[in-house]
Amino acid sequence: YESFSAYALLGKGGVQPAIDALVQEDERARRFGFSQDELDRARKDMLRNYERAYSERDKSDSSGFVAEYSRNFLEQEAIPGIANELMYAQELLPQVTLREINETVAKVIPDQQKKLVVFMGAEPKAGDAASNVPTQQQLLDAVAQAEQQTVEPRTEKVLASKLMDGPPAGGSIVSEKLNSAIGVTELILGNGVRVLLKPTDFKNDQVLMGSTRFGGQSLFGDADIYNARYASAVVGSMGLKDLAPLDLQKVLAGKTVNVGASLGELSEGFGASASSADVEAMLQLVTLYFNDVRKDAGLYQSFIGKQQDLAKNSMAQPEAVFYDAVQHATFGDSPRVDGVPRAADFDKVGLERSLEIFRQRFSSARGMTFIFTGSFQLDKIKPLIAGYLGTLPAGEVAHAYRDVGLRPVSGVVKKNVYMGSEPKSTISITFNGDVAYSDEQKLTLQALGEVLNLKVIEVLREKMSMIYGGGFETSMGQHPYGHYSVALNLPTGPENVDKVIAAAFAEISKMKTDGPSAADLEKVKLNWITRQQKSLRENNYWMSQLMASVTQGRDPAHILRFEQRVRAITPQAIRQAAQRYLDMNNYVQVVLYPERKNVAVK
Repeated sequence: YESFSAYALLGKGGVQPAIDALVQEDERARRFGFSQDELDRARKDMLRNYERAYSERDKSDSSGFVAEYSRNFLEQEAIPGIANELMYAQELLPQVTLREINETVAKVIPDQQKKLVVFMGAEPKAGDAASNVPTQQQLLDAVAQAEQQTVEPRTEKVLASKLMDGPPAGGSIVSEKLNSAIGVTELILGNGVRVLLKPTDFKNDQVLMGSTRFGGQSLFGDADIYNARYASAVVGSMGLKDLAPLDLQKVLAGKTVNVGASLGELSEGFGASASSADVEAMLQLVTLYFNDVRKDAGLYQSFIGKQQDLAKNSMAQPEAVFYDAVQHATFGDSPRVDGVPRAADFDKVGLERSLEIFRQRFSSARGMTFIFTGSFQLDKIKPLIAGYLGTLPAGEVAHAYRDVGLRPVSGVVKKNVYMGSEPKSTISITFNGDVAYSDEQKLTLQALGEVLNLKVIEVLREKMSMIYGGGFETSMGQHPYGHYSVALNLPTGPENVDKVIAAAFAEISKMKTDGPSAADLEKVKLNWITRQQKSLRENNYWMSQLMASVTQGRDPAHILRFEQRVRAITPQAIRQAAQRYLDMNNYVQVVLYPERKNVAVK
């Protein structure tokens, strides 16, 4: 069986514009084909994917082999090996002609044939406009109407072949220091930017980059919170320089690079990845974010419209409504509460103001630390870092966060949420409070959560058979104040909610009185130590640990003392942590039930 399918997410205009776009773009491709430039870009991207897979052939994850063996058994897919697959691609891709592509498109895309049209969306609630959900006949009529439209060939925009001609002049490295214990080199650039470099051999063709600096949304008042929260997303939707996002993809065809800027609650920075050969393109994108973000009213309006539609759909999902209820029950109704976005939130996001906020925070790299982990050579990457990061603007800019005073409620708060038709419930119980932060206390709190999870599995899941997942999650932070959180989430049947809560509280009480068994704590320790030994061979792990060393102001070599710190945790420390952090006079409980009309809740 063969099929051709296309899909679209609906915007404000509803069904007809989406069907018009699908039918007409298919018809445009069928009648006029693609251009040579489009074929060339596709070739570059396909070949690059094969080259990267080949370069990682000795360090591939087992899951990839399992998936390939499964397809071989179920679908008789051949397994020639990546070396042969790369050879096939190198030999055969250049032989694929534009004429062959366009002949295939004309044959594969159906012309005036019967089509299956599927509409998926949330059911309208009482009072909603029923016309939002089309009938079967309306869907078919929309396709018939779209097929009557005249289409013209699309003109290919002429684009530059590269983002920048090269690094700006004047960049320099003024100091260099090696932390030999962990193999991290620290650079200070001429403009004051700090860089941490951790070259590894964990992957053959992966370079990760991250950066951070305090500030973020906290520096803007409540009236500006929506502009600040979505400033980086608005900028990302409009592109860089004179290139819209689709144009950027075309210019970067054949390259493996991804860069995103973020403006968080307390900090801002970048997250990026690239192949070893594309580090310069990654640094060029960072440079453009500082110097040449793009303004496009049309793309901004498109972004806002999409987000509003996504927000409407999200609030039709019980899980999203439940998460939102937990957040607001815990932190109140401040606009700074990070709940589920509402469509009305995006009415408060202005193009000019969000762009101004982004430029304000990313007009200077002063106070920012950049981190690189992965397959690069120091002597080759340092000139690129000096040339691009060393020439970033570094004028005066605040690089400390502001404590806006957002705190969780105190006392016991209980709330029920009724939504959805399926006979299932979710229980959320969260303990929050202040704490004098320390790395040891954070690790002990994590261990408390893990030993409690063993009891959740053993008692609630296996013995009582009343849950089918869930457990405890813990967190502890020092910014903007010392705080902790212990969150328990348990999915169960509506009829078992009270029993599950009682059983969970009983396990908490036992932990406070008796602490964990030595065997349970040893299981947790062994799992952590084994997992960390594996993580020490992963670029992402080093990135997260080096990033934490920057935000927490600690020696990055702290990572090497992990096993020693884990071994030092005692059952007595866990018992004391349970007494300290699981205060039965201070928690938020939210329970999701099906809508009352569908199930009787006792």
